Amino acid sequence: MKINLLYLAIPAAILACVYIVRDLQGQSEQTFFGSAETEPALLHVEEDVLVQEVFTAVGSQVKQGDTLALLYRMELDRELAEIASDQRRISSDLVSSQELLRQERATIQAKAAAQIAALESEIVKIQVRDSIDERVKSAVYAGLKTDRTASKVAIAGLRREIELVGEVMQQELNELAVEEKSSARLYQTESKNATQRIDIQDAERRRLVLIAPVDGYVDQVSISAGTPMPAFRDMMRIYPLRPAKVIGFIHETADIPFRIGDSVSLISGVRPDKLVRGQITAAGPKLVELPLRLRKFAEVRAWGREVIISLPPDNPYYIGERITVSLQTAEQ
Repeated sequence: MKINLLYLAIPAAILACVYIVRDLQGQSEQTFFGSAETEPALLHVEEDVLVQEVFTAVGSQVKQGDTLALLYRMELDRELAEIASDQRRISSDLVSSQELLRQERATIQAKAAAQIAALESEIVKIQVRDSIDERVKSAVYAGLKTDRTASKVAIAGLRREIELVGEVMQQELNELAVEEKSSARLYQTESKNATQRIDIQDAERRRLVLIAPVDGYVDQVSISAGTPMPAFRDMMRIYPLRPAKVIGFIHETADIPFRIGDSVSLISGVRPDKLVRGQITAAGPKLVELPLRLRKFAEVRAWGREVIISLPPDNPYYIGERITVSLQTAEQ
């Protein structure tokens, strides 16, 4: 009996199509693929600067806190000179104000002392005159009493004038004290403002030192010593030594149930002993084209949903390493 080869070819073709489809998906109901990725640190400043020195080069490995470059802004020097001038003026104004107040205080006290001395002299004159009158009258008219009522009234009036002079002097001195305190407060306020401006200056100068924000390697250096650099222009690019996340892709034909916050198991595609736990932190609703790295056949285009999975800082993966993501393993 002759067998028609067509009957054998059709099932084989169907099985091959199923295999190719599943191979293109490259995933099961609980597993999909991704790659370990990280975001580079881009260094720039917000003002136009001049590059003074550069201490690193492309390919250099740096540690967090390392000084990478020194920058310069002439405006800061000019502003610092203005602040120093303001501080000298403020100090000079305070000294002048205090000296004027001291002189005015001395003038008030001297004036009051002169007025009091004159009034006390008048009292002495009245007392001397009464004493002389009494002695004369006693010599002429023995036993005659002298009426001193007018003298007492006059002396009492003079003593009251002395008290008033003292009160006026004290009032004027109090007003000077208030003015002196006000002048001191104004000096303190202006001095504090100058100090704050210096603090701002110091902060601005610290920003002129490029510091490595992470441990990593320098991927790009766009500056050189002695050259100007416009604001917001990227000066360096540093990649961390370890990836911070896995970007996974769920094929558009696959229905893998997951929720944000789910724990997953991550296994290196070429180093199966490198297994860590991660957590799904985000998922895109839009279908995107799968990277060539994650396709079974690079020449066949495929689409899927993007899933972001956070990695622990001490993960053993390389940047760009292919990772197998498994939900089922994490649940067990």
